Amino acid sequence: MTLKKMLITISFIMILLLAGLTTGMSVESTYKIIYVEWQSSFSD
Repeated sequence: MTLKKMLITISFIMILLLAGLTTGMSVESTYKIIYVEWQSSFSD
C-alpha cells in the first residue's frame, strides 16, 4: 500500500465520519462502510 493510497484512505474515512455526524447516521453503520472500503483498498 503506497503512501498516497494511505492518505486517500485516511481522508476518505474523515469525510465519512463527518458525513455520518452531520446526517446523524449511526457510528456502527459508518464503521461498517469504512471497514468494507478499507478492506477493498488493501486487496488491490
